[in-house]
Amino acid sequence: MNKDCPGQGDFTGEIKGEGGIRRVYSMARVNSADGLVVVTKIRADEIYRPSRRRLMLHLSGLAIVGLLVLGVTGRAAIACSPGRFRGW
Repeated sequence: MNKDCPGQGDFTGEIKGEGGIRRVYSMARVNSADGLVVVTKIRADEIYRPSRRRLMLHLSGLAIVGLLVLGVTGRAAIACSPGRFRGW
């Protein structure tokens, strides 16, 4: 068990473990006289990977839309510039 985990009560949190790897630990004491404790741990990267992937997808889509808007407004500004239509 990691020495950074609290010794009493229930606990859920992220702790830097062996080799600098961040893990999410969850501890729960079972209501019995024998002091049984249930502990689970999982690498933080495994938890956050799907949300990071989705964030990158959404930010990429937002960047593409932004570039398209800039392109359209830039073309509209050039087309409506006073020097372009000298006959008016």
